[in-house]
Amino acid sequence: MTDTEFSISHIHQDGIDTGTFISIYTKAIRMNRQSDEEGREIYEDRVYIKIEPPGQTKSIVNRPIKDDDKVRFKAGWDKFESGKECQEGGTPIERLGDLPLSRYKELRATGFRTIEQLANAPDSKIGFIGPDSLNLKKQAKLFLAGQTEDSVKLQELEAENSAMKDEMAEMKEMLEQLTAAEAKPSTPKRRGRPPKNDTADHSEDSPE
Repeated sequence: MTDTEFSISHIHQDGIDTGTFISIYTKAIRMNRQSDEEGREIYEDRVYIKIEPPGQTKSIVNRPIKDDDKVRFKAGWDKFESGKECQEGGTPIERLGDLPLSRYKELRATGFRTIEQLANAPDSKIGFIGPDSLNLKKQAKLFLAGQTEDSVKLQELEAENSAMKDEMAEMKEMLEQLTAAEAKPSTPKRRGRPPKNDTADHSEDSPE
């Protein structure tokens, strides 16, 4: 057992990141009765767990760890027991982009410590972090996809240019076909007396 705090973004056994951030740590608790009886300060180490669902500051739990917590958050508990260093399960929120330090402080205060937490959070859970909440979530998703807003805009412009080129090519082809049709000589009309109808002439010359 270690007195080093261990923090991790909780991941279900099926591999789906819930975004819930947990901290497992040792806390020295004063033993009031024993301290009073012996006339000196007596403390006992107790293991605590802090559960922080992102965007739900009123739902944060901080209490002594229970056996079912050790099962539910097995990865965190195993690392805590093995004495490994504290680490966050994800990309630190500060790598999101060019935001003021105060904004990152606000995001962490509301439970968003990693970019993964912000990208996977339901829209209903991020509205209170500010009017830029949806834009920040979009930035987080783009970051995880290896893109930026500028690269997405560039892709959109390239797609629009490609569509315009296709339309211009179609218009050019139609114009060429129309020009060719107008330049093609038409078949001249025959002039002169219409051909004689032999059948009609023979019927007039035959005897009655």
